[in-house]
Amino acid sequence: VDNFNLISMLQRRVENIVLFINTEVPLVNRTVWDPAERDPTYSDLDDDIPAFFGIEVWKDTQPGYFYMKNTVFNSSDFPAVAAALQDAAAAGTGAIATTRLTTVANDWYGIQAGFQASITWVYLSRVCSWEARLAGEVRGQAVSPADPGCLDPATRPGKGVFKNFPNFDTGSQLQMDPEQANLLGSMAGWAVKANAEIYRAALAP
Repeated sequence: VDNFNLISMLQRRVENIVLFINTEVPLVNRTVWDPAERDPTYSDLDDDIPAFFGIEVWKDTQPGYFYMKNTVFNSSDFPAVAAALQDAAAAGTGAIATTRLTTVANDWYGIQAGFQASITWVYLSRVCSWEARLAGEVRGQAVSPADPGCLDPATRPGKGVFKNFPNFDTGSQLQMDPEQANLLGSMAGWAVKANAEIYRAALAP
């Protein structure tokens, strides 16, 4: 299973890829998980990403999710990717980072070793600078009172219409209310504009 279609783009030898990781699992900060110190757990970030690097995180209790054939990059490259996303999230304009990676051979998917691709990883996460600009009433509902200063991207509202925002539960919150969809769209749009130069570089011919 490849939920983000990264492997299909590598099969087609796409050299510049923008990958949107819209997940229910928040990306935790460096004080909780240092990618240089240990492999991630299921609660540190979405388990699809480390699977591309041959790092097994998935739960045995999740039938239907089989990532063991998804290794397309060297495991030694994973810490830098995860750290770059953490650093970007901490900067306040969204978890987005571009990395240059070289494939390893994957016979199952027909991926040859040695192909280089620039991947812009866009991880759904709290956007602190955007949160600071919210009107008081909206901010009071969309930002957890446990972390109003946006120190921990994994801290989300625990109740109300914006429960779990922005990483809504993909099991119980598949159908969004207009308020949820509009706020999520506002945040994502703001983050795109704030990182315009990264997108321009990623999409340049």
